Amino acid sequence: AENDGGGARSMIYSHGLDTALSSPIVGLGTGPQVLRGGKFWDSHQTHLTIFLQTGIVGVVAYFMLMLNVFRRLLISPALLGALTAITLYSLGGDLLRRLPIWIMLTLIYYTAISNHRKAK
Repeated sequence: AENDGGGARSMIYSHGLDTALSSPIVGLGTGPQVLRGGKFWDSHQTHLTIFLQTGIVGVVAYFMLMLNVFRRLLISPALLGALTAITLYSLGGDLLRRLPIWIMLTLIYYTAISNHRKAK
């Protein structure tokens, strides 16, 4: 809280979760959803953003995708390490708004598919 403007993220997370629970199945759609001080904010947390925007349906789809990618990366320690680092970052940051992360995820995914095909 000390390094976060007096707990700003905690407040956004709390309001974000309350907002997400207003439509928990399919979410509220794209865009910032957390109303605070007359302004809408992003949740600044990957998994909360997925829940806010797509509900439990999107959360399940995201975790299925990530499990599938992790499973395919088991044959490549370097790619597994890269995806693990990105996943850990996603627990406290918002990688959905970071273009370099999306580029890395896309490259990791297609490399995993290619490696999986070669292993068969």
